[in-house]
Amino acid sequence: MAKLNLPPAEIHERTGLALGSIYTILSKARAKGIDLPSFKRGRPRGELKGGVILRLPQTLVTQLELAAEDRETTPRELATTILGVVIAEGLIDAVLDDGGTR
Repeated sequence: MAKLNLPPAEIHERTGLALGSIYTILSKARAKGIDLPSFKRGRPRGELKGGVILRLPQTLVTQLELAAEDRETTPRELATTILGVVIAEGLIDAVLDDGGTR
């Protein structure tokens, strides 16, 4: 579908695959040399305008680097995928387990 120039959001809508999974599949395919178009990450529903910079302790960065290597992706792409899946799948409360208090 990506070869047909369908963006990840549309692939998600058509297939029901999690958006994070689609980005991971595309990333792995590109790493294997499969020629796929690049997709701008525009601002689909509710996405923040601009970028977000995260500062993580080195111990977490190291863990992220190892996990990214296992998945043949970059730490940045993995962090984006993890956050995207947690948010898109409504898992914030489950991950934080803080009762949703502010």
